[in-house]
Amino acid sequence: MRYTLALVLLLLACGGEAQPTNSSTNRREATTRHSKNTKVDENTTKIVVNHEQLDDNSVQQALADAPLADLSSFDLPSDDRPLGSLRPPPRADWPGSVAGECTLLSRLPGRVWPGRGPSIVRAVGDTLLVAGYAQGPRGMQVYALRVLPDGRSQPLFSADLTASRLPRVPPGLATRGARALLAWVDGGRLRAIRLSLAASAGGGGRTLELGRGADPRFSPAVSLQPRAVLVAYTDGSATPMHVRLLRLGLEDEIEARADVSLPHHGAAAPSFARGGQAASPRLYFLEPRSGISALYAVDFASDLSPRPARLVRPISSTYEPPRIAVASSPGVVAYTALGSAATTAIGLLPLDDANRAPVALLRGSGFGLFGLDVALLPGAAVFAFGAPTHPSSPSPGPANRAPHEIHVRLAAPAPLPELVIRSAGGAESPSIAAGPGGLFALTYAASGGVYLRWLRCAPP
Repeated sequence: MRYTLALVLLLLACGGEAQPTNSSTNRREATTRHSKNTKVDENTTKIVVNHEQLDDNSVQQALADAPLADLSSFDLPSDDRPLGSLRPPPRADWPGSVAGECTLLSRLPGRVWPGRGPSIVRAVGDTLLVAGYAQGPRGMQVYALRVLPDGRSQPLFSADLTASRLPRVPPGLATRGARALLAWVDGGRLRAIRLSLAASAGGGGRTLELGRGADPRFSPAVSLQPRAVLVAYTDGSATPMHVRLLRLGLEDEIEARADVSLPHHGAAAPSFARGGQAASPRLYFLEPRSGISALYAVDFASDLSPRPARLVRPISSTYEPPRIAVASSPGVVAYTALGSAATTAIGLLPLDDANRAPVALLRGSGFGLFGLDVALLPGAAVFAFGAPTHPSSPSPGPANRAPHEIHVRLAAPAPLPELVIRSAGGAESPSIAAGPGGLFALTYAASGGVYLRWLRCAPP
């Protein structure tokens, strides 16, 4: 009976019926606090400033009238406008912070790669590592670069892809100390390479061939451990799909292979919990179904051999292909779901309460594949995800898909203000990482390439 009630609540929550909204009192207060140049969205707790319609003086006046306006929509400059630095601004220039909010630290984005495509960012200390897929001068390619503390970017690796279509999800990437491993899918082949984050080091080692049958619709999942590397990927060569796991030794040799899927069950979308590398890794994956899907977890023994997968909780219908992002502390998972009228929604669920209904990070209002990533604050999770800039028409055809924008917000049962980044040509494929000094690095694709923004997020 408890699970029946939970499943009903799950379906209602991501279908748009049980959604968090602001109280009318909060909406009235927000409306009276802001000038006529700012727009308060009535359905969510986000404040939108359209900079394309404001000159510099108007922007300053709007910010003076609305202390929270710096949390809002920042339109990307076109290619003929100046770009910002990749270096984080000095602490003296940081704006004030408000509990539960994320704030952009500069108005101009820095471009980290000239080709547009899905990317992922991870950090070690004050150095960033960015990897992704993009259209290169000779065709499609996978690449990796590091961004040094002084703002200089240094290419580490690039390789041409043989696939006929650019992947829509980023490659897999994980860091530990000065080590990193990049894993990507090319024509059904799973490949990987070790990279170094040390400023004095070169690029990477040799390219590793890890397996066949990898489904390019899903990113590989990577976890670096002191004496081994774990790589999980979705094998789409047969029906049902399977999640397969490899353990690499210190010399990049494949020490073990395992199918972590349950017998006679499908599995897809593997993801290691963020924040779980300090103790023991934990791998999550979905069993996507046409009705209620299921979330599973895989723990590891001391020798990093996988234990049998265990059911964490049921999940409402997931968007195909599904994506998940898991934060170990607090224990929450965000996932792409089917909203009302077959739209794409993003749900948020606790990992420790199978009877709790999901909170909607994004209500279903558009169609398509939305990017999704998570980074950690002490005791809180910061999610970055894509969303339609304008609600789409009821038809899910490609012609009716609105351009995407980027949302960043902390996970909480109550609505919190969202940072929104928009571009005239759309902004998509966000990735976020906790960087130096309490900052967050956000990358995303937009017209002209992949861009980096520095954020500051305050716990709720």
